[in-house]
Amino acid sequence: MLYLEGLTALLRKQHDIPTVVIGDFNQRMPRKLVPAMAADALEDAMQGLNVWTAGTSIEGLEKQPVCHIAGSPMLSPRATWGISRDIDDVTVSDHDGLIAEVEAP
Repeated sequence: MLYLEGLTALLRKQHDIPTVVIGDFNQRMPRKLVPAMAADALEDAMQGLNVWTAGTSIEGLEKQPVCHIAGSPMLSPRATWGISRDIDDVTVSDHDGLIAEVEAP
């Protein structure tokens, strides 16, 4: 919650410049199991940004990610996809990877 408070304050200062936020927020978007207060804080932090990895499916992943990539409206993702945490039956991380190709129209 403290992290999201700080992130919110920082992002409010970035409204005029192209911004990309990449992070492990430990929350699915839309909300699944996290407390409503935490989901509301993340939604508040991302206000004014487009969360490119929110939704029910990301190409290359079997389930919704808890890490996300978001960007300001002046940017758009050409493509987003995921890389599984499991490679050749070996778990290489505690989170799946995410990739976004970003363009400024």
